[in-house]
This record gives sequence, C-alpha cells and structure tokens, in this order.
Amino acid sequence: DDDDDDDDDEDYADIFDDEDDVESKDPWDEDSISKIVGSGEPEDKIASLVRWFRQNGGILHPDVGVEYSEEEGWHLRSKRTIMANEPLVTTPKKFLIRAGHTVENSKNVNIPEIPPHFVRYERWVEALKGVSESLWDIRLAVSILREKLRGKYSPIAPYVETLPAHPESLPIWMSGEEIKMLE
Repeated sequence: DDDDDDDDDEDYADIFDDEDDVESKDPWDEDSISKIVGSGEPEDKIASLVRWFRQNGGILHPDVGVEYSEEEGWHLRSKRTIMANEPLVTTPKKFLIRAGHTVENSKNVNIPEIPPHFVRYERWVEALKGVSESLWDIRLAVSILREKLRGKYSPIAPYVETLPAHPESLPIWMSGEEIKMLE
C-alpha cells in the first residue's frame, strides 16, 4: 500500500528530527555519492547503486557510509554507535527479492540478447515447483540468477551488478558468531 510506505518514510524521518542528530547537509547527496567513485569500475557500480537506490525511494541512514576493504569487500559501516532498532536502510517494497518470486515489474520483458524461453517468468516458476520451500537459499539463488541473466533489463540491475563475485562473504556462509554481529 503506497500510503503505508509514506507513513514509514515519515516515521523514519521522525528519528532524525533533532538537529543534533543530523547534519544539515544530506550525506547521500550527489557530491557525496560522487566521492565514492574512484579510479576503478567497482566504485562506479557502487555509486550507481546508491544513486539508483535513492532515486527510487530507498533511504540510507545519514551516519552510514560505503567502504571497501580487501578482507570484507564492499560494505556499509556506521560512523557512530547505532541505537537498537534504528533503521539503517529502508528498501522500497517493489525491490524486495523473495525466494522463488520475481521482483515487482520483473515478469516478462523481451530481451533481444537472450532467447525468450530462457527468461520467461513462467518457466522459472515451473522450475522451482520441485524445490522445497525449506530450501529457501536455492530458491533465492534462482531468483537472483534470473535477474542476473536479464542484465540491464532487470528492474534491480544496479543491485545485481554489485553482488559479490566470491559468495563466501555472504551471510549464508558466515559463522554463527558473524551472524550475531550482524544482528
């Protein structure tokens, strides 16, 4: 419901009403985003992702920055201690990826570079019918694979472009201790 989304945005904004909590300059404005762009292609993809996310209604906490390290790859890092239950990222519902489901507005689009039967939504749904709901990770991987195959035609292309090439950095491969740190 679009009205619910507006309420969520207002609730999020209320968290930062106190001028002491927020700088007057938007930390995610175009100048700040352009500072992410560096000498290489990965930085450009991250800047494109942040720009696309914001332009499509995504909200990023003003005290969260994008960083890169050899050990962790690209990640978000807080610039201060974040309170419990304080939202860091608010993603519009239209971009939610769920195991075995398509992204909103991602049903069937003619993609000249790929045979139509390869990306038809119905074929992917049919393929997942035999996969147990308990295997959500497989179902999710298939959903993301479909969006990856759709390339620039995917409504979440800027996100898919930034997914790690080495999946061991994803939460599914993390230890229990690492998961607790994320929580």
